[in-house]
Amino acid sequence: MGTGIVPPLAADAASNQGASPALAFILGLVPGVGFVYNGQYAKAVLQVVVLGGLFKLVDSPGNYLFGPLLIPLITLFFFYMPLDSLRAARRERRWAVGAVLVA
Repeated sequence: MGTGIVPPLAADAASNQGASPALAFILGLVPGVGFVYNGQYAKAVLQVVVLGGLFKLVDSPGNYLFGPLLIPLITLFFFYMPLDSLRAARRERRWAVGAVLVA
């Protein structure tokens, strides 16, 4: 007792606690990158496609009615992206810590 040797499982738990929520939030400001960091590649592709589609709709010729209505939607989407990446990273971190505690 008291030898100072850390069991391998406890050392792994300390070093690998899932994704960093702060870094996921910062990377989430770039479309899709926050989800790539979290390992959710399908959501990353979906974010890029949705945002690209919204920009295309705003930029389409003759779209004088819906263009101004879509700009607030794009703004809300830019707030949604980092917050959802943050939420996913927190969930991943809780799952990673819980899996280590069970093992």
